Amino acid sequence: MYLYGVHISLILCFGFICCCMLLGRGREKKEKQRAETFWLSCWSHYSMHVCVCVCVWSSVSPHFLTHAFIIIIIIIIIIIIIIIIIIIIIIIIIIIIMVHLCVICHVHLLSSIRPLLFPFSFCVICTLKVAIALAIVY
Repeated sequence: MYLYGVHISLILCFGFICCCMLLGRGREKKEKQRAETFWLSCWSHYSMHVCVCVCVWSSVSPHFLTHAFIIIIIIIIIIIIIIIIIIIIIIIIIIIIMVHLCVICHVHLLSSIRPLLFPFSFCVICTLKVAIALAIVY
């Protein structure tokens, strides 16, 4: 039973690490996604440590393997929720920055077809606000 658990955890860990590395290498080609590649490489590095711990503890206790996978799934769900909250906060910040333009620039923003392509047609303060909002987006 214990060897069965160790083999399953080793196969799953190796597959997970390979998937993370393949995702990281596939995204290295795009320069805009270097931060994502960095986080994927960190994720694969730390997942390797987690998998080694799971293998060691599953050799001690066969029931630990099921508990470890439940804990890992809960941690992944928490990480996804934190990422979603961060994205929502960034979107709210962008909306607040874009809404608080002065009256003249706000009318210009509503009347122009592509105002974000010509941010320097705003006043100085609103140009800075639009530049900050665009910097947050990109």
